[in-house]
Amino acid sequence: MHLFSLIKFYAKSCIVGISLLCASVQAAPNMNAGTVTFTLGKAYLNDKIINVGTEVNQGDVIETLSNGHVHIRFIDNGLVSIRPSSKLLIEHYSYNAKAPAESVIKFNLEEGVIRSISGTGAKSARDKFRLNTPIAAIGVRGTDFVVKASNELVQAIVNEGAIAVAAFSSQCDAKAFGPCSNSVELNDSSKQLLELDAIYNKPRLIPLSASGAAALLKSEINARQKESDESDDTNSSDDTNSSDDTNSSDDTNSSDDTNSSDAQTETNIDEIVISDPNKRDEFKSPFSKNMSDSEIKDIIADHVAVNSDQFTDAPPTKLAWGRFSGFGDTYKDSVKDTLITSINDAAAGRDNKPVAFSLGVANGFPSATALFRTKSDQTAIDRSLGKVDFDLQVSQVNLYGQNGDVKPMTIKDSFLSVDFTKGSFSTGLTLDSEVTSNVGFNANGTIDDNGQLFISGPGKSEHFSGATTLEGDEAGYLFYKEIESGMIEGATIWTN
Repeated sequence: MHLFSLIKFYAKSCIVGISLLCASVQAAPNMNAGTVTFTLGKAYLNDKIINVGTEVNQGDVIETLSNGHVHIRFIDNGLVSIRPSSKLLIEHYSYNAKAPAESVIKFNLEEGVIRSISGTGAKSARDKFRLNTPIAAIGVRGTDFVVKASNELVQAIVNEGAIAVAAFSSQCDAKAFGPCSNSVELNDSSKQLLELDAIYNKPRLIPLSASGAAALLKSEINARQKESDESDDTNSSDDTNSSDDTNSSDDTNSSDDTNSSDAQTETNIDEIVISDPNKRDEFKSPFSKNMSDSEIKDIIADHVAVNSDQFTDAPPTKLAWGRFSGFGDTYKDSVKDTLITSINDAAAGRDNKPVAFSLGVANGFPSATALFRTKSDQTAIDRSLGKVDFDLQVSQVNLYGQNGDVKPMTIKDSFLSVDFTKGSFSTGLTLDSEVTSNVGFNANGTIDDNGQLFISGPGKSEHFSGATTLEGDEAGYLFYKEIESGMIEGATIWTN
């Protein structure tokens, strides 16, 4: 009997030890998986208001209401855009920066729509990446895709790469990682929509041109249009003081929104709806006049990061400017000019975050022009360079008339002088067009250690933003100036 009691004692001790071990593993703190880089409207993380800069960890649940939208940048440089009325669980996130192929990533889209752009972890460990939906598992082949999910239906389209979709079954366990062996694959060249419903339980590939096949795309457009149309109303009437109202989108107790700045009343980069390219008043900008410089640069940098994979050519110059291209080819100057490229082209091979920018003020266009600079071994400008005179190399200047006409302007005379030692600069342009006589643009100001140029005392009717390379061999600036016949908007690149 004594021996039997002793065995029972040790057995219980082992069970208790194992239980404590499991509890300690479960209680271990989660490493940061990513950071929220953009929010719009109402959104919650674990039933608490979510804000830009909020850390996202394994086990977190992100939920957006009918006007909510969240961007998450993961530590492997992956990006997930969570659309309105969606719920996403970060079920497992283990990224190994030293050995990316050993990473394990698993998301669970309980409902709604997300766009996922694979980072290093998903691309390197495709056999251990999984996005679960209520009725199907999705694996990736290094990709950019959009998924809409509910308890009855899953729809997906692929922008780049490929996905593998399979309904849950004995061959596809929801608890597993990676794509299932019985998956149906959809790639970016197929021009198809993958659809799986709970009744037939088998994925179907439907041509996007087929009637009704683009249901996902149509629902996305409707959601974006609704978000654009109602953004003003929701920001003025929605209340976010209580995290208990996660299931309601009609609170009107307070005007304090999740994000109080005007930046949050604007439509996000990839949420632009273009129903008629000729009606520019339908566009809503992702930028706000009340945004700080860093906020505007972050939005541009996020857009560049999303689209940067397709651009690999080395830059011919250290500085380049580009037009914010969130609207595809819809926004272009009326006068065809190849000097202004897309934001993505200009940032190729350079820093994603611009060193200078100018919001599109002419005719209220929802645009921005940004100046990008290549990385440097230097950490600051060389103050021993003294005074350097630059020559204008590349430029584009347009005059936007009050009636909407756009006329090119020529630069007859130009100068830019930077005194790196004294930390000052001065510049001047003499502009001409077929509808104006000579117009002068002059600016002077200071240059900081980062090579950024700041104008002294700009008026309300003008703007200037520029920078030099840290080596002092190139300079560039963006500007606009209001005159009686309209608005002058220009960009310049200089070399010494």
